[in-house]
Amino acid sequence: SLCLRKRLLLLCQQMRGREGLYRKGNSMSETKMNPIVKNMMKKYLEKLPEIQNRDLSNQFEYFTASLILKNFAGARSDVDVDEYIAGDGIQGYDFFAVLVNDELMTDIVDLDDTLEKKENIRIKFIFGQMKGGQHIKLAPVSTFLDSVQRIISEVGEVDYHRYPCAEYVKSVYDNAEKFSANPELSCIYVVTGKAEIADPIKEKEREFKQKLDALEVISECSVDFLGAQPIQDLYRVTEQGISRRVNIPGKTPIADVPEISDGYIGLISLRELLNLITLDGGEDDRLDKRRLAKSVFSENIRDYQGHVEVNNSIFETLKDPEKRKRFPVLNNGITIVSREIRPTKEQLFLKQYQIVNGCQTAHVVHEFFSDLVDSDGYEEAYSAVGKIHVMAKIVGTDNPDLLRAITRATNQQTRVSPENLLANLPIQKNIEEFFDLKRHDNKNFALYYERRDKQWDREHIELGKWRIISIRHLIQAFGSCFLSRPHRANRYYTDLRDMAESEVFDNEDKLPYLWVSALLFCRMEFLFSNQKISSDMKPIKFHILAAITRAFVKGNYKFKISAEKAENLLSRLVELASDDDSYVKAIEIVGELAKRKSKDDKITRDFCKAEGDVKNFIREASAAVRKEFN
Repeated sequence: SLCLRKRLLLLCQQMRGREGLYRKGNSMSETKMNPIVKNMMKKYLEKLPEIQNRDLSNQFEYFTASLILKNFAGARSDVDVDEYIAGDGIQGYDFFAVLVNDELMTDIVDLDDTLEKKENIRIKFIFGQMKGGQHIKLAPVSTFLDSVQRIISEVGEVDYHRYPCAEYVKSVYDNAEKFSANPELSCIYVVTGKAEIADPIKEKEREFKQKLDALEVISECSVDFLGAQPIQDLYRVTEQGISRRVNIPGKTPIADVPEISDGYIGLISLRELLNLITLDGGEDDRLDKRRLAKSVFSENIRDYQGHVEVNNSIFETLKDPEKRKRFPVLNNGITIVSREIRPTKEQLFLKQYQIVNGCQTAHVVHEFFSDLVDSDGYEEAYSAVGKIHVMAKIVGTDNPDLLRAITRATNQQTRVSPENLLANLPIQKNIEEFFDLKRHDNKNFALYYERRDKQWDREHIELGKWRIISIRHLIQAFGSCFLSRPHRANRYYTDLRDMAESEVFDNEDKLPYLWVSALLFCRMEFLFSNQKISSDMKPIKFHILAAITRAFVKGNYKFKISAEKAENLLSRLVELASDDDSYVKAIEIVGELAKRKSKDDKITRDFCKAEGDVKNFIREASAAVRKEFN
């Protein structure tokens, strides 16, 4: 009957609606995607052929997750984006990340280790939902916010299989006695079209925030809706850096300095500083609506340290109407390095700049302005920050070594990160040159050593970003392959890093071993990203590296031999890594053994964490691999 047909049609429409709401990997039409966003995504994924093999919705998910990580979480260029994407079958959210004291956690092990070692911790949760539709709709927004609320409010009670991020949230709240303040929460909802927010959605957002306020477990909560224009802006910031005009009347040139194209010293208002450290706000471009541009601090030696004594003192000075008049002489000021400076009478155009000193001052100014808007209103606050000034040193150079030298020289009062210290060891240049030599010898083995973050961002890397290995990953790979310490690479990276100067980067005899460990690591990452090996084995990837290395060189690591002898010793590992089928087989042999030794055949990051268990597993696994290949 006509009535029955109508009821069936309505039922089909409801089913389709539910699929769009709950099923991951739902179809997404190219014709509905903003053409500029589509082109940007295509360009971004050119270096990632393994991601290009995914369907359009999963490509969009990866693309936007990467932009969020780099712009909202300050992630390094070598970040494994897939680690933060929820994956198929996870309902309610698509993306999750947690930061401890502004440092992005790589996994639950990293989180637990950091929480154990640190005091006065500041936490930020970031949840994301990426939708392929053109418009923001109430139903999926409600599902997203309700899921986040449940994860936060029912700590320790929700199902980890349904909401894997709940394990991270519980771990954080289990250390609540160390909070300097309750965690911050950022919820980001992404669509491919125009991010127009209807009144029912605004009401849902208000209700969501009210419920969280009532729980008193979150200090700050933000909900951002990103459409085509914000995505475009984030992409440009990620790929091109930020460029701005800054008013600096009475500037004084810095003359005749080698390798500096231009340089100036002068006073800028805090309003100008806020313009430099925030992202464009789109249609509503008020300064208080703008988001902090974390990417302009990526070359800074340390992140914002929160409400420590020095920063509290800066804040108190700004709050006092009389003291703030002396701010230019009370504060050390900021140092900006720009790839290009174009001067006009009272302005400078800065292209792709970094704030290499003054990160603490900049963050405190941003927080002060926000508080002033809340207490005195936007117009009054906007006027006030135009009357307060700070000393600025602005240097133009595109020399990366000079950039690092300026960063070190202007941050003598701060603690330099261990990776920064290791990156400046004399051997590092030799490692770069060795990798370069190998690239010229055989393009199939082209690897790129990234001892400085974003070192290769402006280069065209052939055949995939998996070829880039960071200093952290090189330490982990070498420590697993040739020091037989995969448990430290996996669970206790800081311990392994602290011994790197004396055991990893101590002499040039290790160059062939460093390169081979990088090759094994990078090829394994390639196989994971192309789904040629199961992601279930990711928790033990360093154990696998250790076992396979021992299988083919039998633990006979003679570092004090000639380069030619070292190459011969390691040749079978190179052959293995160059043959995907053989490498997959070796990896699966180790993986199957690990499954048999794991509870319920499920491999976790707790696998083989004791020294004795690690040695026994490597011995048994390497014997199994050797038996298959000999």
